[in-house]
Amino acid sequence: MNEIIELLKTAVAEILNETEPKDLSKNPEKSLDIVSKASIHCQTKGGIMTIDVPLSRTHGVLQVTVPEALTQNSCPNKELIKALSKAFKYQKILTSGRMTIAELSLHEELDAGYLGRILRLTSLAPDIIKSVLAGTQPADFILKRLIREEIPPIWAEQRKKYNFPEI
Repeated sequence: MNEIIELLKTAVAEILNETEPKDLSKNPEKSLDIVSKASIHCQTKGGIMTIDVPLSRTHGVLQVTVPEALTQNSCPNKELIKALSKAFKYQKILTSGRMTIAELSLHEELDAGYLGRILRLTSLAPDIIKSVLAGTQPADFILKRLIREEIPPIWAEQRKKYNFPEI
């Protein structure tokens, strides 16, 4: 996240023809009234990503509003993804009738209670699961929390509890 913010600062400084971000009150001829929005192009593994950055001036000081999409966790939580994968695998085994929960817990060398808590992950809303797989879930949406807390059965309640956007 800090790297992105530094990239934004550098890009804004370039837009204003400055070598580094400065206090605009010391250089009033560089007015943000001319520039209210900048587009920054970043080279990523997947191609070129364009970020629209709103700019504003407060008391002569350059203000960069970081887009909301960048403030979210953009790093996949491998532990949570692995747990989701196992949960759906275990659910498939149980619904096929090949094993009972007791047999599955012995086979996987897991406590039956823990296995039950992992299985609850399959009740998460599809958009929440998609967000986890994309790595855009809120930073506090972690496996420990999901294991310890009760997961609401209603998807809208899940979104509210875990700070996901309403659909």
